[in-house]
Amino acid sequence: MELTTPRLTLRRFKPSDREDVFAYMSDEKVTHYLSEGQLDLDGAACC
Repeated sequence: MELTTPRLTLRRFKPSDREDVFAYMSDEKVTHYLSEGQLDLDGAACC
């Protein structure tokens, strides 16, 4: 399922998103308050 507006598209994660998910989920400033904590590259593969 995809939801699209003129400025935004929301969609489920794809395997090709792995590197991008890793980029933000491995940043301590981003994950500081998240219960998941930081992810490694293998953890980002779940998305």
